[in-house]
Amino acid sequence: MYLPIALRGHRLFNGAEKWFRSVMKLHNRHEDVSLEVWDDLTNKDFCNLRRFNSIYIGGGNTWSLMKEITENDFKEPLRVYIEGGGIYYGGSAGAIICGSNIDIQSDENLVNWRDTNGMDLLNGLSVACHVTEEKFNMLENMARKKNLHLLALAETAGAIIDGVSYRCVGNGICREI
Repeated sequence: MYLPIALRGHRLFNGAEKWFRSVMKLHNRHEDVSLEVWDDLTNKDFCNLRRFNSIYIGGGNTWSLMKEITENDFKEPLRVYIEGGGIYYGGSAGAIICGSNIDIQSDENLVNWRDTNGMDLLNGLSVACHVTEEKFNMLENMARKKNLHLLALAETAGAIIDGVSYRCVGNGICREI
């Protein structure tokens, strides 16, 4: 299942499904994988989620994504899915919401969402994406000031998280602060 709702209001939203299908085709997964795209979380619960082998929540506006997930009571179904062993891939905003605090990114808060709590699925870690060497120093200062424990990820890096541990994959920054 692909959930592009972090792109709602952005010019890329209408083409999100086409883009995701092109990525699947690029990896030769377009014929053997069935894809469902949700752009509305109304009345979605764990029963709706458990039929999927994996869930991808991509990038966009983190504030908007967290607001929509929270207001549609989707945090708990998603948590149960992930903690029950479901495969979840979060790209950018989709990764940031898994952390304990979402106020570590530079997205403009266009939806006036004041709650900085993420889903806290990473044992107290917050996630910072698109991190460069230059941005890393700024994040270190921010983490100290806000008393946050961060996992900093470069554009070309990621982390595979399994319960309480993770391992870095890809290239570039993948470090705890």
